[in-house]
Amino acid sequence: MEPIETEVITLNIAWAMIDDLVNWSIFDGPLDPPFKELRFNTPESARIFLILLADLLSDPHSKQNSPSALGIAGPSQEAAASERSYLRQLNHVARNPALLGASSEFPESISRFRTWLDAEFTSPNLYFQSVGETRDIKMSRFLAIRICGDVAKHNPARLSSRAAKIRTLLGNHGLQLSEDESFLALQDFYEWFTQTFLGYHASTMA
Repeated sequence: MEPIETEVITLNIAWAMIDDLVNWSIFDGPLDPPFKELRFNTPESARIFLILLADLLSDPHSKQNSPSALGIAGPSQEAAASERSYLRQLNHVARNPALLGASSEFPESISRFRTWLDAEFTSPNLYFQSVGETRDIKMSRFLAIRICGDVAKHNPARLSSRAAKIRTLLGNHGLQLSEDESFLALQDFYEWFTQTFLGYHASTMA
């Protein structure tokens, strides 16, 4: 595929994703950047936003280190989490424009968003009601969004890998859970995320 074809398809996909994410059916305006305080219309619209955002952050490479469908080389094993998302594809065409002249603003915006996603944050006193325990949890925003996006999208039968991730995460913070308890803790984490984190950071993510 020619570079200009890769760029056009990549930008078209990104535009469609952003249009689905930021619109009047999702948010209670105003929708003119810079976004200062965006509010979700309903809990259902917040869930749709989360599913679509997690899709944007999913890995477009079918296998590790393999090119994407549009021919962009895969990330290295040591790459940051945001490198294993569609943002890598978008960043590639932003820094190697074939259609228009180079622009520093576009790749810098992508870089700022990726840095924000990969940064770790600590949620103090996060209460896991199902097991009656409270922990200060440290993790990246990218991982939190990906986990909760999958919970929003899938039924529990398809969440074993995410429950395992929560089990490992809490184990690293001194809370050992059984496999069954990890599914319950996953739901506790999702409820905290959607009731606290998602609304607070909506403007930043949009």
